[in-house]
Amino acid sequence: MGARELNATSELKPDGRAPVPLASEREEQRQITAISRMVCQAMAETFAGLRPVHQMQRWLDGEIYQKVSRRAALLARHRQRFSPGQHRNGPAQLVFRSIRTQQVSPSAWEVCVIFTDNQRTRACALRCEAHRARWRITALELG
Repeated sequence: MGARELNATSELKPDGRAPVPLASEREEQRQITAISRMVCQAMAETFAGLRPVHQMQRWLDGEIYQKVSRRAALLARHRQRFSPGQHRNGPAQLVFRSIRTQQVSPSAWEVCVIFTDNQRTRACALRCEAHRARWRITALELG
């Protein structure tokens, strides 16, 4: 395996190094809640065509990033096809209804976010895992 292959493989597997090694559970929960809100906001803006998808890359695991990219491209084609001259003005206004966090291991959290955008109420389930002293989203489902 070459250095490039090793690097790509290590990016996909969490290493368990927490962003703040001595952070209390309460501080980690605060970080996870903030990251979850940012990711949901960015995802809603990306799907609405207000933000480029590449801005989400730093938060998402490679497979999740590809999934979000495909969906954003599909929605962009749909917008172009069915409303070519119409564009939304301003960012999607999100109202966060509920954010539930659960620490499932010392280096992993699962989160359920319920939010309302300009069109409907959605639920998003995320898994955040510590990797290279950062939190990364390694699983994501949007309903």
